[in-house]
Amino acid sequence: MFGIEQELKDTFNQHQSIIDRYYLGKFFGSALDMDLIVIYKNCERPAMEEIKTSIETIFRSSFIETISVVFMSAEEWDKRYRLADKFVLNIMKHNILPKFSLQ
Repeated sequence: MFGIEQELKDTFNQHQSIIDRYYLGKFFGSALDMDLIVIYKNCERPAMEEIKTSIETIFRSSFIETISVVFMSAEEWDKRYRLADKFVLNIMKHNILPKFSLQ
């Protein structure tokens, strides 16, 4: 898992202008329903597809075929945070800090 986490970090560092932060979920031992949550900003569709392909390649190279990933814009995250959305509250409830943040 450490290798996968490091590869994800490297991929997200390559796309710092797009990726705002990410959270590691149940695959990495956190009490979330999702395996990975990616919060993005300033993203065009081709760039997002490139990131999705990179994530898929990282997991497949470790023979992991099925993962659950949530992609959410920073604006939507902030809106859901202000509305105390259940999904966001679940992350806060388990004190899960972002693994990467440019803020």
